[in-house]
Amino acid sequence: MSNGTHDEDAAAIRLAVALKRLRARLREESGGSATGLSLSQLSILQRLRLDGPATAASLAAAEHVTQQAIAQSLAPLRAAGLDPAATYDSIAAWFPALDAVKASGKTALSVGTTWTQVNLLETVLMSDLGSDAYVGLWDGTTGWTGTDVT
Repeated sequence: MSNGTHDEDAAAIRLAVALKRLRARLREESGGSATGLSLSQLSILQRLRLDGPATAASLAAAEHVTQQAIAQSLAPLRAAGLDPAATYDSIAAWFPALDAVKASGKTALSVGTTWTQVNLLETVLMSDLGSDAYVGLWDGTTGWTGTDVT
């Protein structure tokens, strides 16, 4: 294995660990208290919004979880008035379903994929580390495996 590949493998592992800890932190800080919905439920809502109707089995496969986990996540969404099988022609058509969720005392929230997740990670890192340590992640003076990051 060349040095470049080893460095890339190590960086990928550090990034995976950082993302795992970020997910845990997001779950802890914004899960039920901020929205009333878990991150799993928010992820399901986002997937349904982007991909349209889906079965529990296809959601489980797409989310890389068991069908039982999907069933546990879908039950509160259904109780809140959201029909996971519903389709919406536009965002405006989706608002009544969101209003039903809100009326149940929960708040629907959606986080986009790709750049928004990266932006969220960078925002959390900048906030926690401060500017000098954040820059250090990119110039090598701050370690990705340090307790401040992970």
